[in-house]
Amino acid sequence: MVKEFFKGAIAPKSAFNISRTRIEQLAMANSERDFGQGNLRYLQKQESCSYCLLDYRDDLTKLANKRYFNIWLEQVWKRLALEQVPLSIILIEIDHFKIYNNTRGDEAGENCLQQVAQVISACVQPPDGLAARYGSEKFALIIPQTKADNVVKIGEKIRKKVKKLALYHDTQIDGLPDRVVTVSLGVGITIPLLEESPSMLMQAAEAALYQSQRKGRDTCCRTGCRQRTEVKCILASS
Repeated sequence: MVKEFFKGAIAPKSAFNISRTRIEQLAMANSERDFGQGNLRYLQKQESCSYCLLDYRDDLTKLANKRYFNIWLEQVWKRLALEQVPLSIILIEIDHFKIYNNTRGDEAGENCLQQVAQVISACVQPPDGLAARYGSEKFALIIPQTKADNVVKIGEKIRKKVKKLALYHDTQIDGLPDRVVTVSLGVGITIPLLEESPSMLMQAAEAALYQSQRKGRDTCCRTGCRQRTEVKCILASS
C-alpha cells in the first residue's frame, strides 16, 4: 500500500482514523488488505487532504487506474442488474501512440496522455460513471443508465475532441489515420444480469475496439454484450 502526503500534511497514526467514503467501504468489502484506500474522485477534489493512497489512481493522468476500475465496475454491475437498466463501457486507445512518443519524445507523450485523459474525464456521468487509464495508451469509461445511441454520441464526442487537440505527428510518417493524434473507440453495451460477469461487457468493448482498429482507426464501433458478432461501426466523419 503506497502512501502520499500532501505538502505540510501530518500523516495520521492509522488509516482507521479516516472517515470512510463509499468506495472505501466497497474496497474493504473486496479485500481486508485494501482498507482505507479512499474515494478516488473525492480525493482528487480535496487538494488539502492530509492522507491519500495511490493504489487506485494513475499518477500521470490523475484518473482511476485499472485496479480501481475493476472494483467500481463490479459494484455498478450488481446494482444496475437489480435495476435492470443499461450499462456501457467505452474503451479508447490512442492510435499509434508509440510512434508519436518515439518521434516527439517522452515529455510530449506524457502531455498527450494527460490531454486525452482530460477529454475523457469531462464525459464522466456522476454518480456511477468513471474514467480510468486502463493501459499504457488505453483508457476506459463506465457509462451507466444511457441509451446505446447516446453512448455512441459520447464516443464520437471524445473522438472529435481529441482531434481538435491538434497534437501533430511527424509529417514525414506515412500511413497514419490523420496528421494529428487520433483515437479508436470500442463501445460495449448491455443490461447486466446478476448471474453474469462484467467481464462479458469488457470483452464486448474489446471486440468493438478491435473492429475500429481494423477499419483504419479514428473510428468508433459498438456491440452488445450478447451480440458480439453484430458490431456496428461509425466511420470517422471529420
